[in-house]
Amino acid sequence: VREFAAGQRAVWCRAQRPVSKVAYYPIAAGLREYLSLWGVPAVNEVWLKEAARVCPELSRAAQNTSLGAPEDKVRLVDGLAATLTGAAGRGGVLIFDDIQWADADTVAVLGDLVQGLPRLPLMVVVIARSALDHVSGEVSDIIAAAARYERLTDMTIGDLSETELTALIQGFLAGASSHDTSEWLEEFAHLVYEVLGGNPFYAIECTRLTLDGMGG
Repeated sequence: VREFAAGQRAVWCRAQRPVSKVAYYPIAAGLREYLSLWGVPAVNEVWLKEAARVCPELSRAAQNTSLGAPEDKVRLVDGLAATLTGAAGRGGVLIFDDIQWADADTVAVLGDLVQGLPRLPLMVVVIARSALDHVSGEVSDIIAAAARYERLTDMTIGDLSETELTALIQGFLAGASSHDTSEWLEEFAHLVYEVLGGNPFYAIECTRLTLDGMGG
């Protein structure tokens, strides 16, 4: 997914277990990352004003902060879906990572996007760390809807070989570190493979923690 998204305009909405009880957290974080790279997306100001209720950096206009009435919630979901779609643009990618940890409001936005898939000129990628039978019923319903629209490609990612894992870590380090890693890359990758196996998620997280310990 990283290699594919690297050549596209993408919004990466990552759920995180400690903080994903906060409504719309993955979307707000994804939009902030997008803003740092691309600036404010070319989206109707009406939708930006709605999306700014969870990501104030999107609009200088005063946003409506009320989330009480049901119609407010509907407008917010529509606004976030429209803003994400406009941010990705034609041929872009919206990525919902670790969806098993996402809050119900983020899942509602994903559902709104999937309903529009037959007419949206972009790709929506949904990543679950475990099998889909471990995600919420709402996410399962969304996946089933994508299948009904004939817009679903289901992929199961197995463990990587040591060679594949080394290449994955090398690619991650190339984009995330200013250090010269050539002297210790192969030994580090071998150790990761021996201890953690070929799980790509564990490999990336272990590498990220190692870089943090080195100061980036």
